[in-house]
Amino acid sequence: MTGKNDDLIISVSTDTSTIQRSLNKLVGDVGSASTRITKQFDTVGIRTMRRIIDMLLDKHQHVHVVMASGNHDPASSVWLREMLAVLYENEPRITVDTSPKLYYAYMWGKTLLAWHHGHKRNVNNVDATIVGMFKEWYGQSNYAYCHIGHLHSDEGKKSGLMYIERHETLAAPDAYAAGGGWLSGRSAKRITYHKDFGEVGRDTLRPEMVAGASRLPLAANDNQEREVAA
Repeated sequence: MTGKNDDLIISVSTDTSTIQRSLNKLVGDVGSASTRITKQFDTVGIRTMRRIIDMLLDKHQHVHVVMASGNHDPASSVWLREMLAVLYENEPRITVDTSPKLYYAYMWGKTLLAWHHGHKRNVNNVDATIVGMFKEWYGQSNYAYCHIGHLHSDEGKKSGLMYIERHETLAAPDAYAAGGGWLSGRSAKRITYHKDFGEVGRDTLRPEMVAGASRLPLAANDNQEREVAA
């Protein structure tokens, strides 16, 4: 899905609020004074999603947002997608999947795209769940794909029903992950799907590729005007 007249899907299927685990502990340790940190974190998440959506809308005809609820952010993923749906309710070029279910799908021509965080089903068994929940769409598809996260590591599997892929995250390991010895890599992928032919291309972004690219002195959630680094 690329080009001015194509659809663009934003899929957030990893824990957007994994850091909330540490913030909640901080609140318990030092008291209500630290709740300001959690509020600031929520504000950054809102502004970041809005900035991304607005930028993509400049380049694509339609933007579809999927906020797949994870085990670490069952509440924040719900209010964030509901808030985005209200914010953009008068913008017909933006749609937000507000389903309360933990499984999501989008039909792109003859290509079925599905998402699940990966905490209930994994690469070995999520395919049957997707087919069972989206029978009609699956029956109309020639190609089917499901994307999951959760373990923050890459793995792909082609089953008799679809291609299932688990993805890394851009986030650096937190204390919990580092203490557990999980050494997953960091990346994000942009995958291009054709309406009739399924996946036709992909790009991988790693944090090291853009390290130092921005020299902006202001925070990402700051509304002040700024000069873009040359």
